[in-house]
Parts: sequence; C-alpha cells; structure tokens
Amino acid sequence: MAVARAGAAVRIAPAVAPRLERARRIVEHFASGDRAVYGLNTGLGAAVDTALTQDEIAAFQRQAVMARAVGVGSFLATDEVRATLFVRLVGITRGASGLSPAFATVIRDMLDKGLHPRARRIGTLGEADLSPLAQLFLPLVGQGEA
Repeated sequence: MAVARAGAAVRIAPAVAPRLERARRIVEHFASGDRAVYGLNTGLGAAVDTALTQDEIAAFQRQAVMARAVGVGSFLATDEVRATLFVRLVGITRGASGLSPAFATVIRDMLDKGLHPRARRIGTLGEADLSPLAQLFLPLVGQGEA
C-alpha cells in the first residue's frame, strides 16, 4: 500500500541482480541459438513458424508490445498504476522471467520518479494482464502517455 498510495521509495535488494543476470544469460543463450523458442526468436500466434533473425528480434519485441497495448474504458487511477508496476517488479525480481536486470531498474525508476503511464481499465485480450501491462510500458518504446 505504501508504494501505491503513499509514493514510498522502492529499492531492489543487491541479491536480486545475480539472479536476474543468471536468468537473462539463459534467455540470451536461446535467443542466439538455432532452436526455435516461441515469442523469443519466432513470431507469436499464427506466426509461430516464422523464424526471426537476430536483426529482427528488437523490432519484433517493440511491435509485440504496441500490438497488445489496446484497451477501452476509463484509465486506471495513479495508485492502481503504481500497484501494477510494483507487483510486476516483484515478479521480475524473482528471476524466472529472463528479463534484463536493466528492466527491473527502469520499473523501479518509474515508480521513484513518479512516471505513471496511462492504461485503460479494460483490455481487449481477455482477462489477463497483458493489455494493461503493454499499455503501461508504451513510454519505454516511445509511445503512449504518462
């Protein structure tokens, strides 16, 4: 509650970095290999059989965020945005996602600097959090509003 409603500062424990780096090395290993890994070096959904070259992966990831950042209805309140970012950060720090350690730092900085992206309350991709999370991270790819 303190982070979401009172704007409490967020810190990442020093023990988290090695865990994130270890998981990230696994992702990078698979991304650079010849083995197809869904959504990492292949397309998504119907494009699952589409192999991505190393040069295409970054653009694909940006496009994947933008394509899922669709919602309707009212915007989340600031405390809801902060709570969502904080919960996502906690999940990332467990080290199972393979996201870069820098991404965890960016989310922490978003919270600490009061960067609150706008996200619609109702996603268009079912009940999962994919749509609102994509909307919350649009500013990181030069899109969206904060």
